[in-house]
Amino acid sequence: ADFDGDEMNLHVPQSLEAQAEAKILMAVQEHILSPRFGGPIIGGIHDHISGLYLLTRGEKLFSKEEVMELIRPLNIDKLPKPKEIKNGKPYWSGKQIFSMILPDITLEFKAEICQGCESCKGAECENDAYVIIKNGELIKGTIDEKAVGAFKGIIIDEIVRRYGNDEAKIFLDNMTKLAIRAIMLAGFTVGID
Repeated sequence: ADFDGDEMNLHVPQSLEAQAEAKILMAVQEHILSPRFGGPIIGGIHDHISGLYLLTRGEKLFSKEEVMELIRPLNIDKLPKPKEIKNGKPYWSGKQIFSMILPDITLEFKAEICQGCESCKGAECENDAYVIIKNGELIKGTIDEKAVGAFKGIIIDEIVRRYGNDEAKIFLDNMTKLAIRAIMLAGFTVGID
């Protein structure tokens, strides 16, 4: 509600049976996929999509301190092998960081940022617009609205269909936390100039 005079109704289930039914039927994770068109209606919007885009676009590298800051609110207890070692210090890519929250799925698709080239180069796309996920690892591509957005989320759809609503809920929670921390780390802003 936007509090400009909106009227609301309050329903209070009285019996234990009614309370149990409401709890089961109204649980958020039970409504990730729409009964109308079968696709996900819950997914990332605005800052969530921008954060994951900034995290996974290209081959950005993050120090151990930055990685720990990004994954701090997540239930991750082991880091993958670093992508590079520079001056004796380990660095992880944004794709590796995103892969830490993915369950074991395999997908290939064109991202929303696809330029629609005359002939698709697939994995060799110079725009990083062809997404390849193998066994829960983001190999190529940029995570954007088509991957995790509300009403589009190919990844969310695959997780629900393969692992169920509870696993999708965990992914959505982790995705949201990671995206917000990524956009805070990048310092994304828009001004009138």
